[in-house]
Amino acid sequence: METNLPPGWRLEDPDEPAAATLIWEERRGPWLLRAVCPLWVPYEGPREVAVLLADPDADGVAGGVPVDVLRTFPLGEIKAQARSLLARVKQDLTITEVWGTPFDDLPRQCRTDADFAAWAGAWVLMRRISKTAPVKALVERTGVAQPTVSGRIATARKRGLIDEDGNLTAKGSAILNASPFEEKEGKQPT
Repeated sequence: METNLPPGWRLEDPDEPAAATLIWEERRGPWLLRAVCPLWVPYEGPREVAVLLADPDADGVAGGVPVDVLRTFPLGEIKAQARSLLARVKQDLTITEVWGTPFDDLPRQCRTDADFAAWAGAWVLMRRISKTAPVKALVERTGVAQPTVSGRIATARKRGLIDEDGNLTAKGSAILNASPFEEKEGKQPT
């Protein structure tokens, strides 16, 4: 599963959902600040916060962790990011279990109806799961800029791939369900 996480964050054990953990790390001088957030616990936020000595040969580490380093630990920011990321990553893992990896294969450039239909299908899926902001959810998952995603969805609507209720049209569904080996426009294979 491909994740688009902010700087400092990584997903450990994404292939083992029960053990998946979000980890934030930042190095400050010889110190490594780390927050560990397991995905499947009944609370949101870090389970463990640690200040580790990353460089034992550095000067001034004999007295332990300086208070100045502890004061720079952005706990509030980490907790807020963890809440948001935990919800999104849990949702992504659930999507992956049910639908595979629908966001990994989205075309980076859109020219054909099939390209726009792929984005339309992803948008409709996100709309069903994350009813409030499907474009924002796609931006977070793909790393594509918000104006680009919005433009692709608008173009998909103009091409008749999404109806006014926000569902795939028959044309959009037919394109997504078509085999890549089917001949186009009734042409016979040679």
